[in-house]
Formats: sequence, structure tokens, C-alpha cells
Amino acid sequence: MLLNYISKEYLNVVNVPIYITGNGMPTEYGGDTFNDTSRIEYMRGYINEALKAILTDGVNVQRFTVQSLMDGFEGKQGYSERFGLHYVEFENPERPRTPKQSAYFYSQVIEQNGFALSKGDVYEGVKMQLPHRAPALPPSEVPSKSKVVWEKFSHQSELQRKLYHFGKFPQDFSWGVSSSAYQIEGGWNADGKGPSIWDVYTHTPGTMPADANGDVACDSYNRLDEDLYMLRALRVKSYRFSLSWSRIFPDGTRSSLNQKGVDYYNRLINGLLANKITPMVTIYHWDLPQALQDRGGWENVDMIDIFNDYCDFCFAAFGDRVKLWMTINQPHSIAWLGYGLGTIPPSIKNPGISPYIVAHNLIKAHAKAYHTYDDKYRTSQGGLVSIALNADWIEPKDANVPRDVESADRALQFQLGWFAHPIFKNGDYPDAMKWQISAKSELQDLSESRLPSFTEEEKNYIKGTADMFCINHYTTKVVTFATGKLSPYSYDDDRDVLETEEPDSPTTAYAGQRAVAWGLRRLLNWIKEEYGNPQIYVTENGVPSPFPITIEDTDRIFYYKSYIDEALKAQNLDGVNVKGYMATSLMDSFEWMNGYNFLFGLHHVDFNNPNRPRTPKRSAHYYCQVVKDNGFLRRLGQDCWPSSATQTCRPEGTLW
Repeated sequence: MLLNYISKEYLNVVNVPIYITGNGMPTEYGGDTFNDTSRIEYMRGYINEALKAILTDGVNVQRFTVQSLMDGFEGKQGYSERFGLHYVEFENPERPRTPKQSAYFYSQVIEQNGFALSKGDVYEGVKMQLPHRAPALPPSEVPSKSKVVWEKFSHQSELQRKLYHFGKFPQDFSWGVSSSAYQIEGGWNADGKGPSIWDVYTHTPGTMPADANGDVACDSYNRLDEDLYMLRALRVKSYRFSLSWSRIFPDGTRSSLNQKGVDYYNRLINGLLANKITPMVTIYHWDLPQALQDRGGWENVDMIDIFNDYCDFCFAAFGDRVKLWMTINQPHSIAWLGYGLGTIPPSIKNPGISPYIVAHNLIKAHAKAYHTYDDKYRTSQGGLVSIALNADWIEPKDANVPRDVESADRALQFQLGWFAHPIFKNGDYPDAMKWQISAKSELQDLSESRLPSFTEEEKNYIKGTADMFCINHYTTKVVTFATGKLSPYSYDDDRDVLETEEPDSPTTAYAGQRAVAWGLRRLLNWIKEEYGNPQIYVTENGVPSPFPITIEDTDRIFYYKSYIDEALKAQNLDGVNVKGYMATSLMDSFEWMNGYNFLFGLHHVDFNNPNRPRTPKRSAHYYCQVVKDNGFLRRLGQDCWPSSATQTCRPEGTLW
């Protein structure tokens, strides 16, 4: 009515547009601060009336301004009344800003430019260049020719190691963040989802610190708009997330298909594409349906076909929009931690036998899924398929001692080469592994090696089954030669190495996981030398902070600054084909065996609040700037040394 009155009374002669320069309502400070449903209803009603005035009455309204961006000082009411879309914690000197539900609502209205998406909206995935299957490479020598990386870098001085490099990544570089289903989704039994091995494990009393579990976690299953809001704010180009197998197939097989689970991932994928964010989808990230574990889990060879059927469904259901796939996350962790040490579900402790059987099945399962995509979907969908591997960098204790260099090379072959060598080279395990385990098995009076062997047909089927190299990396270890025990059988002792921390680098919340940034550059160079310079995506990299978390996470800023700069050196200076970087993680989440004690997030999540409000930490602002700059820009003519989260700089051309 007011808009019609203004139009008729004042705009008959001079037809200027109407700007609504302030509209909002206060809520009382206290109570359910973040779930401000009354403000949402107020905004919905008022914006809809403006829309009626425009569409029905022909009033020339061209702007609508919500009052206000964030809570502020409200005259005589002081801070007792709040108008903000974002909550400001005035009791905290850092004044953190946390979006309320009204912020997510208003953001959605802006994205839709009103109140309804057209039913005809169709989202297409990014256009990918169709790759050629990687050519077979010869097996690695023992030690591998990649020892040139130690020859090149291990004699650097501390100044050379830590000197800061300014520059940009290529224009098409993919900046992103990562997460995984069990860590963030919650909704553990919602809408027909079946139990996973993590659901069963965490529900067993006494297994987790403070009986933590992922039943609710970040509640992303019910808070998709919040997640998209954070991703938009970070300006990332890609989002790596995983599918919950038991949300799609509750008992692990196609016959149990749960459409509501499929609908959830369709909403997520479409929401990402609507915001020009590329989905990077991990099909399996550790949360095996319990029904499949009851059938023997990854020790059962039948899992190869069962997993392939699950992948086949995912390619068919989502592949018209998803163009970057990872079949399995960190198979090394599944095999060694899950079936060797037994420190993660399914908690099987058989360190000298089961890890090799499980890895054998995982490699063949990945290869079969790759061929399924290649044969049935690649031509029409045009995506890329790989597997997300993990590796520490391994530095020899003394690079001048050949035996230490050989031990470092062997340790990398046992961790990364275990899976990468069959997939990226000749379809078989590295000789360093085969010889070691065969020799140990003979000394243990076994009739054959504990390491299974591939047939020639299997080798040809496995080699070349990756279109990009995806690597998760967190730290660096130092090794020297040590003779491992023969009894009991153990993958760890098969390696014949003694592994210690890198002593001169900062510690982190994780014991034994120091922040050794220079190790990333060396690892990327080793991958380049060892696997024929493939396209590399750093699919996980980050650092935890101990609970209670703070918003001012300067240690995390320093970690990202130094690690990303090492990736930049590898790309700019060494010619490594680094195509993307995923920061771990989008927000605080359930951290596996550590529950909620260690938190990796760029955003703080209040797990004590049922609304799970997300608050950007200082590192989120920093990472957003790196993404915006596409690297590190030289400012004010200064060279910088990353000795702290805030750069310590010297004028160009001067000495320290």
C-alpha cells in the first residue's frame, strides 16, 4: 500500500525508481539467537509485498535493503535489541560474526531473485577435456630414479628452505575446500539411511572420547543452505565432499536404494553448480555400510563387484553434473589403520596379513570402477576419475648416507607406491615392496609371500586407471634404516625403517604431526619424477587446533601460508603440474577417533548449540584472500619470510 501511494502521489510527473533503503525488525538479545524465525517471516512477508507491488501493480521498485548486515548499537536500547542478519559477540574482543538463519534465508532469496526456482532449471557440470588413458610406465628401480629429489633439495640451507616465493597459480587453478559425509552430515538414521561401521563403532560405549559420534555432527543433512553460504563466501571454485554409501544403499546393495538419500545429493550438487562451484565427489570415504562389513568387509573379494555396482549407480545418477570423481579416500588408511592396527573401524588387528589382502581388493575395486566409467559413461559425461591417496614426505636422516636415502625411498614406496605404482605405472606393486615382503616371508618359513600377486591380465587391467593424481598430505617424517622384527608379522616391520618426527618444525595439536611445509614441495616433485608428471590435485591439507577452539587461529594461517607457498614453488619453479588445492576443512567436524577434541575447520561450529551456528575464523578470511589473489602477490616492494602468521618482511634488496 505504501509503495502504491508513493507511486501515485509523487511519481506521476517525474517517474524515478523507488529504493527501499531500510527494512527490518529487531529481536531481543537472548533466547534462541541464531534461529531467528520471526525475522525470517518478517522478511518473507515484506519482500513478498514489494514483489506484488512490482509484478501486480507495476510500481517501479528497483532496490530492497535489509536492515541490517549485523548486530550493532541500537540507540537507547544499546545492545539489548538486535537487527542483524549476523550475530556479533560483543563480549569477545575479536567481535566474531556468525550468520543467523535469516542470513541464509536472505542469501537464498538473492540467489533465486525472488521466491521460486523455475522447474525447468537444469544444471550442467563443468566442461572437462577428455583425457587419454595414461601410458604404462616402467617399474620403479630400487631405489627409484626419483631419489634425484633428495639430491636436489636435501642439502638446502634453512634460508633456502624457508625463503618466501611470490607468484600466482595458473588461471584455471582449482581452489577448494574438503569435507566427508560421516564427519559433517549427521542424520545418521534419517529418511531411511542404514548404519555404517562408524555408526556402530561410535555407539559402542567406551570406544570414543566423551562418547562422541557423528549422529548430528554439523547437521549438514538438514543445513545445506548454510554450507553453500560458507562456500560462496570463501569464493572457492570447487568443493570436495563424499557420498554416504549407506544413505544411498542402506544395506550396501542396489536393491535397498533410498531415493531420499539420492535427493539430498542432487540438492547439494545442484546447489554447488548454481553457485559456479565444481563438485569433486569421493564415492567412498571410510563409512562402509555395516551390512557389508558383516559379510567380511574389504577382506571379502566379493566387495570388488559390490563396490563397482555402487559406483555404477553413482555415475548414472550424478555423472551428468559431476565431472571429477575419486573412487576411494586413503586406501592406505583403510588397509593399515582399519585392518592392521585396528585403530579405526572395523578395528581388525592383523598387521602382517589383512592389510595386504584389503589393499589388493581395494586396488582391483578401484580399477573395475574406473573401467565401468570408461566403458559406459566417459563419452557422454566427459568426466575424470581417480583415487585419493595419502602420503607423508619422507626425509632421510642423512642425505649423504645412501642407506638412509634408500630407506626413505622404500618408505615412500610402502606408503604411496603401494597403491600409486599399480595404478600409475605397470599394474603391479613396486619391487621395493615385493622384494622386502618376499624376503621377510621366506625368513618366517612361509611357503609364499604375504603380499598377494596380480595376474598378467590383472596388471594390464589396473595400470593407467587414473586421470589425475589426487594426494592428501599433512606432515613430514625423518627415517633411517632399521631391521624390523620377524615376529609377529607386521606391515610396519616389513619396511625396515625407523621413523621419527622432523625436529625443527612447529608442533601441532596432533602428536607426531608437525607442520613441515617444505615437505610438500618435495613430495610434489617426487610424484612428478616417479609418475610421469601427472596432473596433481592436493585434495587434503590442513592442521587441527585443540579444543576449545578460538576464532583467532593464527597457527592455521601460518600453516596455510607456508604450505600453499610450497605448492606454488613446485608449480612455478619446478614445473610440477599442480592443478588444484583443497583446504581441510570447510568447518569444524567430527574428527574420527579424536571426536570433537581436534578441529580442522576454517569455520567454527558450536556443537553445543542445536542450530550448529558456523562462524568464520581468521583463517577463513585469509584463505579467501589467497583464493582471490590466486596465490601470493608482492605488495609494497617487500620480500617476506613466513616466520609467523603475520609476514615478517624486509625491504627488497637488503640483507637479513
